[in-house]
Amino acid sequence: MKTIIDLVVSLVVLLPAVGCAPLRLTEGVGHAASQYGVRDAAALTVAHRGHLRFDTALCSDLEDSIAVTDLEEVKKQGADVLARANALAIASASGEIDRMSDHGLTSLIRTYGLTAAGTDAATRRKAVQRAFDEAARTAAERDLAALSAAKDVREARRFLSRIRRGIEVAAGDRGKAARILLGAPLFIPASIGAEIAEREAMQRQVVADFKHVVEYRPAHMEDVPDAAALAEADPTRLARWYAPVFFQQTDSGAGYPSTEDRIGRIYLTGTPEQIRVNVDNSDSVVYWTRLEAKIGDGRYDQLVYVAWYPSRPALSPNDPEAGRIDGVVVRITLDRHKRPSIYEFVRSCGCYHTLWVSEFVEAAARTQYGRPAKDKRFAVQRPSADKELFFPDLVRDDGAHPRRPVAFVSAGHHL
Repeated sequence: MKTIIDLVVSLVVLLPAVGCAPLRLTEGVGHAASQYGVRDAAALTVAHRGHLRFDTALCSDLEDSIAVTDLEEVKKQGADVLARANALAIASASGEIDRMSDHGLTSLIRTYGLTAAGTDAATRRKAVQRAFDEAARTAAERDLAALSAAKDVREARRFLSRIRRGIEVAAGDRGKAARILLGAPLFIPASIGAEIAEREAMQRQVVADFKHVVEYRPAHMEDVPDAAALAEADPTRLARWYAPVFFQQTDSGAGYPSTEDRIGRIYLTGTPEQIRVNVDNSDSVVYWTRLEAKIGDGRYDQLVYVAWYPSRPALSPNDPEAGRIDGVVVRITLDRHKRPSIYEFVRSCGCYHTLWVSEFVEAAARTQYGRPAKDKRFAVQRPSADKELFFPDLVRDDGAHPRRPVAFVSAGHHL
């Protein structure tokens, strides 16, 4: 899931014959990162504005600022979003430059006329990063000046809307409309199938036998400290304290190799043109990253843990879920006191999305909204909804003594 030297930099140059490389370094880094397979998939680029990048929360904030009807407030909110989008672009591009191959780095330096003292890779990378940072900040200042110069609300909103329209489509949304149209005749049976799958998942959760398990614990187990320590903790420390213990069920009588129920380290083989993903389960690794949830006007840390298996084995003839590489995801949303409040589990394919909340969250919901609706078990569930998340139970936690979760994962199914 991280010797600054002087440069002679031409920020906007007419390029030699380099195909469709962008004119500016700010766009050129993202272009080269895509060419060399090192793009930061979590940060969305903006057409003609390589000095800005957006994630889901920033996109939402940008849309909120566009909806504001007061001129000064539009400028204030918009400027805050653009400043954070610029910071994300700088951080994201820095990672891409770090991962860039020597050939890609050389191409960037030559294409954009960067002159750096030194020939070692580390110095050259720092040189490119510094050039990008300076160019990105200069471009962001121009955007902020343009927004500040807007004479009325409509002009300010139009400026921000142009940026919003230029944000690339997220990978998971590309072609979504076409997929929906193509799948429309299958909507009803697909929905029924999903409901059956969720009922089956609930039944397996209730009856699964966890007498035979492989236990995966974090390398450095620490008890979650008191509230004062939580308040000062950075995401890395929080991730260590809340890293889940995995109890992986095993089945000695299964008709597939037992290694398919062992988590491991991801590694790649092949060539850049034909990459093969593999899992080495002789080295047990759980990966993590930090995200941020936007709920109302608040921002809440999310800790995401991912474990990978060599495959989802075939559990029946012509099993449609079988295939190479399988994974499970545990996502923990922390409240403003940095206590785990919402827990989610989902397969890496996106199936079987399951949600739990801590007891203290349910208690707060009952205090604010009253008892659950007659067709619901919990007050946190919406009174009526066409589609509910799979919501099996509460997590026993009164909020006074936060602790790390334990995840029990079924053999074969990886649920």
